[in-house]
Amino acid sequence: MVEDDPDYCLYYGLMKSLFSHNPMRDSVAGTVESISEITAGTLYDCHKVFYNPSNMALCVVGDVNPDEVVSAARKILPKEAGPVPDRDYGEPEKPQPNATGFYKDMEVSLPIFLAGCKVKPAPHGPETLRMFLVSSIALDVLAGHSSPLYLRLYEEGLVNSDFSASFDCAASAAYFMFGGEARDPKLVYDEVLKEITRLRGSGPDPELFRRIKKAAVGGAVRAFNSFESLCVNITEGHFRGYDPFEITELLDKISEQDITEFYRSCLLPENMAISVITPLE
Repeated sequence: MVEDDPDYCLYYGLMKSLFSHNPMRDSVAGTVESISEITAGTLYDCHKVFYNPSNMALCVVGDVNPDEVVSAARKILPKEAGPVPDRDYGEPEKPQPNATGFYKDMEVSLPIFLAGCKVKPAPHGPETLRMFLVSSIALDVLAGHSSPLYLRLYEEGLVNSDFSASFDCAASAAYFMFGGEARDPKLVYDEVLKEITRLRGSGPDPELFRRIKKAAVGGAVRAFNSFESLCVNITEGHFRGYDPFEITELLDKISEQDITEFYRSCLLPENMAISVITPLE
């Protein structure tokens, strides 16, 4: 049913354009063809391999007794951890996208679009956290709601508050994307490319960089006061090999040159693709 959802089609249209074989291009549930081939045996095998203590982490935050938590977990979980499952995502993806674009007409009131760029993922460990932080600041400088580009596009009526940019990595692949509603997606796309070119040459405005970096530090500190954020960050750090409590130290070391280098080495037009959903006639 989700194939009738414009946002779903938009996102996976971009993923299929960016990636040629990495599982990022397919829905978590799989495809109609792959789901039809699933048997009870397949489900039992997957549960046995992936849903076992060797592939799990339990994170509890709060005013609790750790010994009681461990005791409760040991009563529920299997006594044997089981082997650590191997993951096979296929051959590494080439930097270039699988296709330059995806276009489809659907029942939307305004065109919506997502443009993205394949990025070389950081190695397992602290570099992964650093890449998340650098990319977050760089994308806020480029197209965040306080950036000159966003303010100009918004004032000209080309985008609305739905416009955003983000970075993600999973399954040995990484990418950044930006988009939202736009009366002329191609024009907005071209304007973002122009701004990337400008930033690759001049680097970020020092005052804007300082302000966005301070906001990132504030957000990180506030997250330490959220039980949910702590659980998520600690667990992600466990599986990705970094200490989430080092985030403020890493943020402090990020410089304008780091941001400029991100534009120069990661945001390459030849590695980008666009996905567009336009209103039905």
